[in-house]
Amino acid sequence: MNSNSTPIDLFVSRTFAHGILLTQTSTPAFAVPLVRPNKKSNLDYTPTVDAFGMIDGFMPVEAQGKILTVQDNFSVEIGQEEIFGLIDPDGKPLIGTKKSLQPHVELWIGQVDDIVCQLNMSLFCDFEKVSVAFGKKVFANKVAELRDRDAAARWFASAFTCAPMCREVSKLLYARSRNHEDDVIGDLSPTVQTGRKSVRIDFPDEILDLDEQSQSGLKKRFAEIVSFSELSTGYSFYFGPFARFKSRGRPDYPEDAHSVDSGIEIHKHKRQERRLAELLRVYLHDEWEGSKLLSSYTDSSKYVNKSLSILSNLSESKGRDHSGRVALVASFIPNLTRAAFPQQRGILLIELARVLGKHTIIAAAILHQASKSNQREVIAARSAIQDFISNS
Repeated sequence: MNSNSTPIDLFVSRTFAHGILLTQTSTPAFAVPLVRPNKKSNLDYTPTVDAFGMIDGFMPVEAQGKILTVQDNFSVEIGQEEIFGLIDPDGKPLIGTKKSLQPHVELWIGQVDDIVCQLNMSLFCDFEKVSVAFGKKVFANKVAELRDRDAAARWFASAFTCAPMCREVSKLLYARSRNHEDDVIGDLSPTVQTGRKSVRIDFPDEILDLDEQSQSGLKKRFAEIVSFSELSTGYSFYFGPFARFKSRGRPDYPEDAHSVDSGIEIHKHKRQERRLAELLRVYLHDEWEGSKLLSSYTDSSKYVNKSLSILSNLSESKGRDHSGRVALVASFIPNLTRAAFPQQRGILLIELARVLGKHTIIAAAILHQASKSNQREVIAARSAIQDFISNS
């Protein structure tokens, strides 16, 4: 594991199933699977997986929420198939591989009142025929709600076509980021347009950065997702040309000596999230130097460069006093979090808390993002985020 990866306990390779961490109050629902190094331990971990859905490590979890324990404390080890957590309609916790959970879900999925929940559960279990039936009902309900068939198709495409596609790409990019020193994190958000009974989806160019084998695997999975979407909505789905980001090349630092030094110091940090936090720190410390650095700095990371375009407004908002700059940076925290690669959002919030946590308004914005997220990596990072802010 390299320094860019999610913090994994390198000394843990074998664990035992313990329970689930609830992230919502409704049932049935998905939950975070929890394991422990041994049956007497009180330390909670959650497995991480590679691009092939195999467990490749265990990440500590500072549980903040309700935990339900399971009776079957089966062994969970590196190299095994990914495990998941569920809570059934009666409030019973379930933990296991997708295959082991399928029979449980099949028993009660027809009795669930929420049609969207039925659809999500059926898609998770790969119940193809019932998934299409549920998909048609969900789409019909949205058409009736919006009174606009094209708008309903765009909503369906975003929720049930683009979202699973992004998860597939994310797995591959995340696995590659943990095996290479260079950062590959970027914003995967696609654009969705509708035409005559058709939906066009445009993804950013991270997909083009994947190797041929990865792209081949994606095409097969994408075809399955598109088939389901077309059968559910009656629309034809197409993929437009992928948008390409401009290559920014090597950094051209400003001539000012202080800005040059700041740029060099920032580039010394291996984590892209830390470099971004340091850029914001410079801006808060000195508006003139920070604005000049933000307008000229380029990075090897696509995510940082993408964020710089979001932060370009900082350079344009001249003449603010220190409190005004702090408020402005705080207002950008949600944008930066959304733009981050999902599995890196916990790391992003940790680095922002480490570097900028002394500013009360910014700290509040960071804590808000951490508390509202159901992302496994963010939940695991909450304790570290709180510690950095408390000690700032």
